[in-house]
Amino acid sequence: MRLATLGLLFLLTSCGGEKEDPSLVGKYEKQKKEIAALEEELSTVRNKIAEIEIPDPTSDLSNLKAEISKATDDRKGLDSEIKELEKQKVEAIKNLAEYKEKYPIRPR
Repeated sequence: MRLATLGLLFLLTSCGGEKEDPSLVGKYEKQKKEIAALEEELSTVRNKIAEIEIPDPTSDLSNLKAEISKATDDRKGLDSEIKELEKQKVEAIKNLAEYKEKYPIRPR
């Protein structure tokens, strides 16, 4: 019984003969137009976004990985070359010291 009373009360208040405020009706209509314009603009933007073609970066990524691998191999080769040159430098310094010891420079 209580629910029926509440339902009847709701029905009577919602169907009441209240007059709408003309200023609010004007604001409501203006807002409806603004919302429609914004929805149209949003739709246009979404369509433009959907049309944008994004290139597949997979090939660029694989090329970069290949370049990195090559650069890493080159660096390893240069590191071993540097080690060899450092050994040669130590040997050359040793040979120079031996030469200077064997053939000392005499002052004139």
